[in-house]
Amino acid sequence: MRSASGAFFQATGSRIADDVRAYRALTVFIDTGSAVGGDLKADRTAQVFAFNSTLNGIDVTRSTDRVQVCGNSIDGNVEVEDSGRDILFGDPQAVDCAGNTLRNGHSAKFEDNFTDVEFVVRGNTFAGGDLTVEDNSGPSDKFVQDNTGGDRLACSGNEDPFTGTPNTFTSESGQCAEV
Repeated sequence: MRSASGAFFQATGSRIADDVRAYRALTVFIDTGSAVGGDLKADRTAQVFAFNSTLNGIDVTRSTDRVQVCGNSIDGNVEVEDSGRDILFGDPQAVDCAGNTLRNGHSAKFEDNFTDVEFVVRGNTFAGGDLTVEDNSGPSDKFVQDNTGGDRLACSGNEDPFTGTPNTFTSESGQCAEV
């Protein structure tokens, strides 16, 4: 499924066999028990939302407004890069934003994002795999907390304000290491 430039795409309770791809779209919204057999890929798409669904993987690049991913089962890697203003990848402290589960040793990476609203990676469960949070900037608070079960957690080059603990990974380094 491809979203045309400037388009809004929503899948609620849907089954999609292949990738969901958006390029310069306004919004991609996957929610409420949807299953995507391929990856959710969004490039230069203003808003990317995925709630309470089953996804293969997520690749978001150059989102300009919001990336909110909550309560999903993900059987692939996650990458959110060069995006901004508001990035939320699980946050059980927020209303209706349960943590995500990354299955089968898959990893997540958040890199080179600029946020002035929020940057939160909280309450996610990893079945092995790594979490990398690097070079994120902007005036918003940045939280990487209460993530569990992964192999390696590495945080570096993130601008203050940044909070990188507590988490439970086999190895934790940089800004996310327990002092």
